[in-house]
Amino acid sequence: NRPNPTSEAGTCRTICPSHRRTAMNALLTLLRQAEEERDRCAAAWSVASNTHTAIEAQYEQLLAYRREYEMRWIHQFSEQGHMELVRSYHGFMLRLTQAVEHQLGTVQSAATRAQQARAQLLSREMRVASVRKLIERRQHLARADAGRRGQKFNDEMASRVVQDSSVQGLASTF
Repeated sequence: NRPNPTSEAGTCRTICPSHRRTAMNALLTLLRQAEEERDRCAAAWSVASNTHTAIEAQYEQLLAYRREYEMRWIHQFSEQGHMELVRSYHGFMLRLTQAVEHQLGTVQSAATRAQQARAQLLSREMRVASVRKLIERRQHLARADAGRRGQKFNDEMASRVVQDSSVQGLASTF
């Protein structure tokens, strides 16, 4: 009596070697796709991070320029305080402050994009690691199953040899 290889739901209880290969091929394809997606996310994070760094450097340069400009005009005001110069200074400082504030907003947006890209990259790295772990587990189970099948085969062969030798021993007594 051979047991029914299907369960009540109609799925295979024991996986035959061809199904194992197909399942492993599917997992390897999934791993390759996950790695490609992770690599795309890594590239996007790199671009976002470099962009953030460049924008932040521009912001720092703008702040430094504003400080230098203020220092220069403070010195200029101490020497001569013409009203036209004061108006010019205030108008330019207003525009410069607006530029600094705009650049700060750009820095914050770039930082957010870089953080989101990094989080997405970490998520993809976790997916790759999970798929790799699943493949390792499946390979370990396949090796253990192959070992059990080999041991079963050896046990059956040993049993047959013992059986054959006992049958030959009985035949020689007749």
